[in-house]
Amino acid sequence: MINKIKNSKAFTMVETMVSIALFGFISIVLINVFVSAIKGQTRILQNQELMDQSTYVLEYMAKILRMAQKDTAGDCTGTAGANYGVGINSINFVAYDTMEEDYRCRQFILENDIIKERRSTDESAANLGASQDMTSSKVKVEGLTFGVTGNVVGDLVQPKVTVMVKMESNISLNPPEITVQTSVSQRSLDI
Repeated sequence: MINKIKNSKAFTMVETMVSIALFGFISIVLINVFVSAIKGQTRILQNQELMDQSTYVLEYMAKILRMAQKDTAGDCTGTAGANYGVGINSINFVAYDTMEEDYRCRQFILENDIIKERRSTDESAANLGASQDMTSSKVKVEGLTFGVTGNVVGDLVQPKVTVMVKMESNISLNPPEITVQTSVSQRSLDI
């Protein structure tokens, strides 16, 4: 019986401990690789969400800003004969509203870290309605600035609007951020 035990092909305690330690080390390395891959994928998805929302917002605003007309009365922009009225994180202008088939005062504004649009029932800023969100809660808009050149009343220069948006992801502790800028000139020159 003793010879049978000595000649058996079983693992020793040292061999068993080494194999357990090796298995544990390999498991930890694989788990870290998996967690790293998940974090990388999350970061990529957050960056994609930022790109999608910033592209949508800038393209939409550019399309509407191109259609601005002179505010002859000054009820929308605050200055008679100006194309755009720029405020802190906002811009007012008169543009053709395809849904209403008429010219209306419109406003893009940053409120509570969300870019919003407001539409008036006429060409007056006094009648701007409730705002509609243009960005989702997945992003936090940290800055929205408008710069206008050529907006001087009586000037024969075509107005140009530069829009800059700075936003970051609202999902993680170390969120990615993006700053995007575009310039738009008025489509139909009404100088």
